[in-house]
Amino acid sequence: RSNNDTEVASMVKTIKDKFDKYWLKSYKYLCIPVIFYPRFKFKFVEFRLGQTFGENAKERIDKVKKRLNMLFNEYLYKLKDSNANSLRQAEHVMAILENDPMADWVQHITKQI
Repeated sequence: RSNNDTEVASMVKTIKDKFDKYWLKSYKYLCIPVIFYPRFKFKFVEFRLGQTFGENAKERIDKVKKRLNMLFNEYLYKLKDSNANSLRQAEHVMAILENDPMADWVQHITKQI
């Protein structure tokens, strides 16, 4: 029986080592949806990471904050780029409308929508 216990213990250790390796890579990404969930927010993540990592929690929390800031900045960049494209399209439409005898009608209808 002790031979089976040793084999099981060895398998459990191998699995635990793999889990720890991937957990350290993935926890930052898993925390982001929790932060956006209205019930929990960032304080919940700080609390749970404190329980999980103990003395190393601050370092882990900072990594989550950094990842969240990177995500926000990427979103902001895409939003600014999207707004710039929308502005160029609007300017193009206005240039067309200036030469269109029906421009006043199009503007009137657009305001109604």
